[in-house]
Amino acid sequence: RYRPSRTPPSIRMVAVIAERNCGPVEQLDVLASQDYLRFEFQGASLQTPSNRMIYVYRLRGYQDQWQVTRMNRVEYTGLPIGQYLFEVKAVDRDLNYSEPALVRVSVVPDPPAEPCPKP
Repeated sequence: RYRPSRTPPSIRMVAVIAERNCGPVEQLDVLASQDYLRFEFQGASLQTPSNRMIYVYRLRGYQDQWQVTRMNRVEYTGLPIGQYLFEVKAVDRDLNYSEPALVRVSVVPDPPAEPCPKP
C-alpha cells in the first residue's frame, strides 16, 4: 500500500548565466545588450527521483503565469529593460511543492559609449 509523503521537496539555484556563469546568486544586474539569460536549478526529494521531478517557474514582470517543465534550466532571450523576479519550485510525485528559489534580475541600459579622445 502506497502512502503519499507530505514532506515537500527542496530546491536550490545551481547557476545563473548571462554571458558567463555567475554562480547561484540571489540578485543580478544584466546589460540590455546581453541577449541571453539562463537559470539552472536542482530539486531534491527522498520520494521522487531527480529525473521524475517537475518544476514550475515564472519570471515576474515578464511572464506572470506559472510555466511547467521537466528540465532543470530555463532560458530567456531579449528581455526588455526592467526589474524581474525569477521564481522556481520543485514538485514531487505526491504533488508537494517546495518553497520557491528566487533570483532578482535587473536589466539595465548599456553605459553610453565613451567619446573618442581629442588629439
